[in-house]
Amino acid sequence: MVEIKVDIEKKVNQLSNILNKYKNYEELMREHYRELQRDIQDFLKDVENARNTGRLLRIGIVGQVKVGKSSFLNALIFEGNGVLPKAATPMTASLTVIKYAPKVKAEIEFYDAEEWNTILNMAKEFERIYNETKKDLEEKMQKEVESGGLFGRSNNYKRKVQTADILATAGIPEEYKASYELVSMVRKSGLLVEKYLGKKETIENVSNVEDLMELLKDYVGTDGKFTPIVRNSCVYYDDPILKDIEIVDTPGINDPVISRGRRTKKYLGQCDVVFVLSYCGQFIDTADIELLAQNLPAKGIKNIVLIGSQLDSAMLQEYKKYKNITQLLDNLEIRLEKYVEDTFRNLQERCEGDREKEIIKELNKSLPPIFISAMAYNISKHYDDLDNEEKHFLNLYNNMYQGLVFDEDLLIELSNMELVFEKLQEQKLKKEEILNSRLENLVDGIEDRFHTKLQAIKKELQNKLNRIEKEDLESLYKKEKEITKRLNKGKNEIEICFENLILKIKQEFSLLLTDIKQVSRHFSNVNVKSESYTETYTVSVSKWYKPWTWGKKETRSRTITYRYANIYESIEQIEEFVYESEKRLKEVIIDIVDMPKFKAEIKKATLSVFNLGDENFDVQDVIIPVKRVINKITIPEIEFEEQNYSDIIANQFSSDRVKESDIERLREVQREVIRKVVEDIKIAVDKKTKEIVASLENTQKEYIDNVLNDIRKEINNLREYIKNKENSIKSHKELISKIEEDLKLMGVNGNDV
Repeated sequence: MVEIKVDIEKKVNQLSNILNKYKNYEELMREHYRELQRDIQDFLKDVENARNTGRLLRIGIVGQVKVGKSSFLNALIFEGNGVLPKAATPMTASLTVIKYAPKVKAEIEFYDAEEWNTILNMAKEFERIYNETKKDLEEKMQKEVESGGLFGRSNNYKRKVQTADILATAGIPEEYKASYELVSMVRKSGLLVEKYLGKKETIENVSNVEDLMELLKDYVGTDGKFTPIVRNSCVYYDDPILKDIEIVDTPGINDPVISRGRRTKKYLGQCDVVFVLSYCGQFIDTADIELLAQNLPAKGIKNIVLIGSQLDSAMLQEYKKYKNITQLLDNLEIRLEKYVEDTFRNLQERCEGDREKEIIKELNKSLPPIFISAMAYNISKHYDDLDNEEKHFLNLYNNMYQGLVFDEDLLIELSNMELVFEKLQEQKLKKEEILNSRLENLVDGIEDRFHTKLQAIKKELQNKLNRIEKEDLESLYKKEKEITKRLNKGKNEIEICFENLILKIKQEFSLLLTDIKQVSRHFSNVNVKSESYTETYTVSVSKWYKPWTWGKKETRSRTITYRYANIYESIEQIEEFVYESEKRLKEVIIDIVDMPKFKAEIKKATLSVFNLGDENFDVQDVIIPVKRVINKITIPEIEFEEQNYSDIIANQFSSDRVKESDIERLREVQREVIRKVVEDIKIAVDKKTKEIVASLENTQKEYIDNVLNDIRKEINNLREYIKNKENSIKSHKELISKIEEDLKLMGVNGNDV
């Protein structure tokens, strides 16, 4: 029985009364009012779930797309088997709930008609923007040809508008791209979607998890027939570790499919414990901070286990700096631990109120993080039956240090999964304590959220009130004119930020390609070995002129030496080269595409065109529109398609060894594959460079206009208030006063902003 220590009805009534007081001020609060409404609705659903007696402890697995959540769960629950497949793209990842049952089965839930219509509409919007952009680019190219410009200098020059050009120029939102991909998958498969919308299917009568895995591929696999229309699934498994709990594997906090993203947030609010996974290679970035410091506290989630995932990937990037595996892992973990401690400390120092400080204090309880390698654990569980990816990683581990061989025990030690099992058991033992405190935590969460929102609304209203009181229509007209003049005058300074990043991207990617070409030489050699064996043979020693020797024979021996090369050594070289290339790509991308830094530079450059010391200039006139426009700046996702180059060699040779004349053929095939890898990387990098540059150039071209449009909207909005100045001042003051009263009622000083 869940022990209720807080008066939920009283809290709901208090929040509802607060919201009802603002009903007459909905126009002033705009989207803030609707957000507060949704917060209360979500809170009520979360409370209803938390009040269920005898319910399971719900554990959420949360992290960004492609952080390794499915691999982590395969290690945690399914003994390293690939029950939960990796999504090919963020678009095809679905939410999965895992529960205990004596018999293995799965339940699949499809999108309902309303959700699918939303996806269809966004896919249509993608096609509209895409086709319009394509048409514009084709017309522009035709004009160039007719005018004898770049495309008209050669009569033989023919070029079609490339998809990369269109996507880069169009700046299509990620949710539109995601929806289009889902719809395209459906069209390709010929699936009659209407037969399944809003329905559920059950996969049962399977004897083991392997059979379930095979059947699940149709629903959650990369090329599954139903994958694009699956909203979520529930897998039932007969492992004692699942007793008394249920686990929620979310698609990712940055899921581009909106309806799934909302469903993730809904489930998040109903979780009692959350395991947060963050990739060790980019440990605790901006998106992770937002999740830890804002999203989870807003849902009243205080039981957090922080996991650094894919430790082996970080290890493979760093190992050359250290003498042995012990030094490597010790230094890596110490550095990552220090980084997250410093990050949390900096967050706490920036906190303005006691509530925010309390949130960071709670976060510190999740330290130190557990750094894991699900891959190492999964390899250890079926050491003699590895797939190609697992073989590849095991080869990379074994090639780090001379004499170091990763057997099952060493792999389990590297994985650190034992610490995760202990942490999971610890949460299960605390089940009643966690469930009993859940309602209180939910109340803390909704109060924190209301507090944060009301403080922000009050600050916004106060700024607007100040402007209404001191401005008139004439001054607004002059201000708009002056802002427009200054922004246009400072256009060059602002554009330099874009141009610097564009130049840096072009240069760094060009250097990267040169670097990869040079590195490729080290992976083009075939290791030729020699081997000898002794061969015996029989010869006749009879002589015609010696009749007594007739029919006599002797056994003799000879040593034969031959050269050979191992096919799998060539395959390993290719796989290692692919891995090294991908590693260098990721390192360069992380270094050059630093969006938070770039946005800060744009903001600084924009504000620098104004005299902030001028008493007649109010920074609020531009800061909010500038922030709004800057926050919308994005660049295309940087991902590279995976290809299996190893099969090119494996398919050309029937044996694992080649001898003599075939060695040269192996050498040539290996070099050809390496050249293909380099060429594919060049094509991919050129394509991504073009996409990113075109996206930035498009943003650069529209940036000033977008800022001015946003500023004009604010000024026009202000004009309407000033036309009815007396009533506007009165309504703003009334609303500010009510918010201050409510903040005091919630135990917050209304003046402490």
